[in-house]
Amino acid sequence: MVNLKYKYIEFKLIKRKPKTEVWGIYNIRDGYLLGEIKWDIGWRQYTFYPENAKFSESCLIDVLDFLKQIKTEYKKGFAGIY
Repeated sequence: MVNLKYKYIEFKLIKRKPKTEVWGIYNIRDGYLLGEIKWDIGWRQYTFYPENAKFSESCLIDVLDFLKQIKTEYKKGFAGIY
């Protein structure tokens, strides 16, 4: 299970689907939803869907790190077929 801490943003599980999950990205200071991370069927991987928000380089690095972590977790669950 992904459980990572970041300085300015946090990731919360919004929805658990049969094979994938949807994660919300929130500003830690005010709880504002910045975007979502969810499975993209066409790309066959988790992708980032930003809301109307601004991101600094460090926040985008955190989003990238989180994407890498859930990709690893996803592959573990489907090791025989992925």
